[in-house]
Amino acid sequence: MKTLKLLLLKLILLTTCLSTSTFALEQIVEKDTRFPSDFQIQEFKDKLDKISSDFPEEMIQVDFTGGSKVKSAYPAGDLYILLGIGKKDEEMTKTEYTKLWRVMNYLNTKGFRVMMNVMAKIKHLEAAIDSTETSLIMFSGHGNKTGFYDYDGKRVPSDIFKNAHEDLYQFVLSSCHGRIALNAKYHIPSHMKTYAWRGLTDSSEFVDFLVSNDWSATAGR
Repeated sequence: MKTLKLLLLKLILLTTCLSTSTFALEQIVEKDTRFPSDFQIQEFKDKLDKISSDFPEEMIQVDFTGGSKVKSAYPAGDLYILLGIGKKDEEMTKTEYTKLWRVMNYLNTKGFRVMMNVMAKIKHLEAAIDSTETSLIMFSGHGNKTGFYDYDGKRVPSDIFKNAHEDLYQFVLSSCHGRIALNAKYHIPSHMKTYAWRGLTDSSEFVDFLVSNDWSATAGR
């Protein structure tokens, strides 16, 4: 199944495999004109045809996400709020994202493009980490002293941050014993500032923290 999502002028082709592999193809249109040229369109179509032929079973998503126009509209970069609390605790998720609306509004005024996923899985966290547009990630889910878990109840791998780039400067983890798990079990890049709780925690404490003077969206930048 192929889905097309068109937004502005930067062409990013992402194929999300049904297996564990992922493939990416990126083409940037940087022109003063409003639309890409016929040559650029044909070049992109040729690449799309090739990757569709090479990987016929894949789901393909195409984003036209805006090049310099997106950067000027969101100078602070992308901020992901990933809620991986799980299906059995959907009411907790609903309470959390309802409270987070005021935080999201505030962050948008600070220049972030804010995106939320209420069924966040490992692959969604990986995609956010891998994107060079990402500045800050918040992840909320269950956890213990050995790790934190996604929507499916799977432990997030210890090397999840292996592809983190320099512009990803902050990670907020809302999970029980998150600080202990991050310090002991995860490989955190030296340039990245992290926030997490050592003991038990809940969604109310997470939201209260984000609206307190103890947190800053620019810390670590």
